Amino acid sequence: MRPPMIKVLTTASRSPHQKWGLHKGRERDYRVKSNCNYWIIGIDTEWMCHLCILWTRTSAFRSETFTFQQVHESMTHGLKRLVLPIERDPYRLIVNETVDCFHLINLNLKNQIMTTNVWVEQEWRDYKLVWDPDDYGGVKTLHVPSEHIWLPDIVLYNNADGNYEVTIMTKAILHYMGRVTWKPPAIYKSSCEIDVEYFPFDEQTCFMKFGSWTYDGFMVDLQHIGQKSDSNIVDPGIDLQQYYISVEWDILKVPAIRNEKFYPCCAEPYYDIYFNITMRRKTLFYTVNLIIPCVGISFLSVLVFYLPSDSGEKVSLCISILLSLTVFFLLLAEIIPPTSLAVPLLGKYLLFTMILVTLSVMVTIGVLNVNFRSPSTHKMAPWVKKIFIDFLPKYLWVERPLKEPDEDEIPEEVTTVPGDPSFTPSSDGFDKFPFDDAPYDIPAIPSSRYDADRYGGHLPDHLALPPPNCRTQ
Repeated sequence: MRPPMIKVLTTASRSPHQKWGLHKGRERDYRVKSNCNYWIIGIDTEWMCHLCILWTRTSAFRSETFTFQQVHESMTHGLKRLVLPIERDPYRLIVNETVDCFHLINLNLKNQIMTTNVWVEQEWRDYKLVWDPDDYGGVKTLHVPSEHIWLPDIVLYNNADGNYEVTIMTKAILHYMGRVTWKPPAIYKSSCEIDVEYFPFDEQTCFMKFGSWTYDGFMVDLQHIGQKSDSNIVDPGIDLQQYYISVEWDILKVPAIRNEKFYPCCAEPYYDIYFNITMRRKTLFYTVNLIIPCVGISFLSVLVFYLPSDSGEKVSLCISILLSLTVFFLLLAEIIPPTSLAVPLLGKYLLFTMILVTLSVMVTIGVLNVNFRSPSTHKMAPWVKKIFIDFLPKYLWVERPLKEPDEDEIPEEVTTVPGDPSFTPSSDGFDKFPFDDAPYDIPAIPSSRYDADRYGGHLPDHLALPPPNCRTQ
């Protein structure tokens, strides 16, 4: 294979057509500026030019990568990452901490557990991780694996899942002044005391307690990043700029409180930070799916008394309403925690409504029992007659109906004696005469038609005469 032809010219020896790249055929002017002020001109030497360009561009990157590697090796060589980074014994290490809440995943009322997705940011100073940027090509920050340096043992005290520490070991950022920043993400499940008294119109306050597990306050001083020297309260204590809005809760306030606590085991103080989260429930879901159906079913119990007694569905409707309210009550019991400290507001309403529906069932049964009574089976008691006929109608503005004449008491046919002056026609069309002045004997009247009990135990003053063929001769 014929080797490529290479011609090297200085800047002064270039011809005008070479200067402006005016070549014939396949001749091309490959100008690669080098440190010796030479130009490379060749035919079919494109691969060599690319190689030169790649070499010149990667030289700076290799030098920068080599500088980072030098810093990393210099900082981590012989570093004891398990030793607390304090210079002298009287000094204590100040660890600044804050929490960025990314998402409120869930608040389990039944198990009283709050699940959150947070970023735990921690800062401290390690005197062994200090370097001069001028000695390492101006490198001021370095990203190193967190397993290679000392980390504070900050854990979540009120953890309800079993993982008290951060599970994802992300890289830490080292600054040339010795400041270390570590911001790992974590999903915490913290225990939270739930107050269900005003459910579903309730507000809950949960907290996350962070503190060192082994270092006391004389060795590690835990502080909030935004804490001032004259106050232990930081409001807001949680950064919500990256917060993903929850569909069930609205966060009202997120203060942070730094506490100093003495435990019975130790004489040294221990510092911790409480991140309180006060949130209010969004009530639209429970209003549409729980409250409105309960209220609507409760109003149906009033219509039971409007239903006629002869329909036979009064008791069935009452029982159906009672069963529906029982289903809603069981659904509420599945949502709220099994606590005996307080009864939720919605539970009180359902319980009161169930009591009223139970009473309506009892009243309906009594109404049906009275409705289907007849004179042949029951006799009205005197006190019932006095209350419901004489006493209550006056206060209920009910008028007693007039007594209609009984058809059995009116004779269908009356026979009169013509020509007898003692008989006079009455206004109602019946001929009557005085009983004491009867001109002839009156035969015995059948007791089945003129029963004395119908007239209160005595006979009437006037009686209709029997037909002439029934008279006694």
